[in-house]
Amino acid sequence: MSAEMFAEWAVYYSLEPWGQERADWRAGNIARVIAETHRNPDKRSTPFTVEDFVPVYDAPEVEKQPWEVLLNKVRLINLAFGGDDLTHGDGEDDGRS
Repeated sequence: MSAEMFAEWAVYYSLEPWGQERADWRAGNIARVIAETHRNPDKRSTPFTVEDFVPVYDAPEVEKQPWEVLLNKVRLINLAFGGDDLTHGDGEDDGRS
């Protein structure tokens, strides 16, 4: 996939999101409507919201790594795919690109 096509998909997703998070909101809205139909105003004066029925997933904490560790990972991926290492081993570009 080209960078241009990826950018187009990213824009499309920002306008029309899809996937599990979107499905959770859809199901949450249905649950809210059903709950509101059966809500007893004497017991619960405030209406239900969609957020009452949508699960919240906390993003996993990502450990910050030094740039040298990340560069080593990139080198391993590059090696696995048969790429050329254009650095002198210190992360500096040798100018061949």
